[in-house]
Amino acid sequence: MRKNVWIIIVFIFCLVLSFSIFKNVEKDNANSELNGKISKLSFNNQILKDKLQIALNNNDESQSTAAMTNCTKKVLKGMLTFSKDTRVDNFKAIEYLVSSNVYSQFKPISIDGTMPDISSDLKTIDIYPATQQGMVMNVYVQVTVYSSVGTSEPKPAKRLYQIHYNVRQNKIVMLKYVTDVEWQDN
Repeated sequence: MRKNVWIIIVFIFCLVLSFSIFKNVEKDNANSELNGKISKLSFNNQILKDKLQIALNNNDESQSTAAMTNCTKKVLKGMLTFSKDTRVDNFKAIEYLVSSNVYSQFKPISIDGTMPDISSDLKTIDIYPATQQGMVMNVYVQVTVYSSVGTSEPKPAKRLYQIHYNVRQNKIVMLKYVTDVEWQDN
């Protein structure tokens, strides 16, 4: 009888041990998948930028517009900068931020009451690494657009947006237009 009890105890112990090993393997696989996604984003980024630049260089308005509209979300995704200690939660949050329905979730607020559609006047875009304070993640997006800041004629300008992503609610709560900075030629 006592022998049977020991067999049951050993069996349960082995079961718990194997479950723990399985969980660790699953976690390692998730981290590996994340690293693969980050590498893929870096690679895709250059391809998208090249396609967009070719369209702009050709001065083909219809091709440029199509390329910009088509690439906006992909460029947003591709231009994300990841540090070595990127957390899975942050990655998922930013991936969600640039998902297909992202524009419908923007609640634009601007200083002068106007907010151009960033997908229509996009030339180039840069996204800075996300910072997290409590439950709100801030992402700064700098877009090169044509703007009338400082002149009556539209010319290239840097437009800065701040995106507030609420981690707990799992959604973008605000996109804030920060400022336009007139382009300075070097």
